[in-house]
Amino acid sequence: MAMSPSAVKEALYEALRTVRALEAKSVTVKMRVKTRSGEETYTFKCCEYGEPDKVCGGVVGVVEEVLEGTGVKEGDTIACVKCPRIPDESELNRLFEALDKTPLRGLELAKMLASKAFAREERGG
Repeated sequence: MAMSPSAVKEALYEALRTVRALEAKSVTVKMRVKTRSGEETYTFKCCEYGEPDKVCGGVVGVVEEVLEGTGVKEGDTIACVKCPRIPDESELNRLFEALDKTPLRGLELAKMLASKAFAREERGG
């Protein structure tokens, strides 16, 4: 399937709608996470969360405090898939301008964004 600038825009809008829907059901927690040097506590906004064997990927840790949301409690061990940062209007406009002015460069940017979206982050926080 060939990518066109309009297909990239549509896919991006669909992805943003999905993330916003997940954010509406998110929880924000302080979690104790095992690290190479021991344990650290991080605050995460989790768009997907639950029992580690039922959630694909994410950071696994023990909930120390629930700051916002429901569905988990202190002491639970959960896997937390962090909510991605949603780009602001100016960032989206720059991408769309690149797609409109130089479609090949814009598509390169879209491929780079897709690669980053699927990349795993090495550490918490």
